[in-house]
Amino acid sequence: METGQKILINLLLPKEPIFRRLLLAGFVSLASSGILLAIVYRHLPPLVPLFYSHPWGREQLMPPYMLPLPLLISFLFFAANTYLAQKIFAGYPFVRQALFISIFLTIILGAITITRIILLIG
Repeated sequence: METGQKILINLLLPKEPIFRRLLLAGFVSLASSGILLAIVYRHLPPLVPLFYSHPWGREQLMPPYMLPLPLLISFLFFAANTYLAQKIFAGYPFVRQALFISIFLTIILGAITITRIILLIG
């Protein structure tokens, strides 16, 4: 791995081993959900249930190209919280830990959402 890549990874991931492992596990689940989505994408019906908070029926259904939305939101949440934890709350270990745990939970829930939708349809 090049030095620039190592520096980027060290900037993005926390220094504490437990939180580093949590985020790496989250990214593995996020990547596996993305790969699963890419594999079954051609076989998805024209409308898939994505918005479960809407009333039952047509309001919940969206075209399959909207399925990566939870994965994208999880990644954006990761970027925002990592910036907050590394730059703004660097001197507050409890807040940093809470941000890293929330990143992990958001990534895992995004991956679970995609996987459950795919399993529901398939």
